Amino acid sequence: MTALGGTIGKTLAGAGDIDGEAAITLNAAATNVGTLDAVTSIAVTTAGAAVVNNAISGTTTNITGAAITLNSGTIGTDLTLNVTGGSLDGSGAITVGGAIDFDATGDVGFGSLTAGNGAFDVNAGGDINFVSATSIDTINMLATGAISGGDLTATNALSLDGGTIAIGNASAGNINFTSAADILFDT
Repeated sequence: MTALGGTIGKTLAGAGDIDGEAAITLNAAATNVGTLDAVTSIAVTTAGAAVVNNAISGTTTNITGAAITLNSGTIGTDLTLNVTGGSLDGSGAITVGGAIDFDATGDVGFGSLTAGNGAFDVNAGGDINFVSATSIDTINMLATGAISGGDLTATNALSLDGGTIAIGNASAGNINFTSAADILFDT
């Protein structure tokens, strides 16, 4: 679907769900959709805000926008979210079969995420706030501001670099934290 000058999304009363028998590709000035359910991949590209309540894909999900909201999902392989002019926001659980890569010029906020077969990388021009993160490989977080949240579990390495760091439990084969101020954690 393409709506370069407008919005692809739900009506006030509608759910805004899109069920794709193959791939789903959305190109618009903005999106505001419910569930995107694709047998293969999902690709969303917006000049403005990209709001996706739930993403379900058999392979990759890639979302690019000036701001992104993704609240829940089940991704077959890799999840890539690229925010070009603001913040990334999410609150629910997202399970990813492969790697996770989040890049934002502003803040990054997410619920509970699991990278099942790859690295979990987060780069933020502001703060990173989360409920929990797990990776079968590595977790790397870089923030200009604070990194704060719950538990972090990585099989290999866990690397955090932020203005301040305050997390729950940290578990990894190798742990490296760098902060301009405080580093606080449970265990």
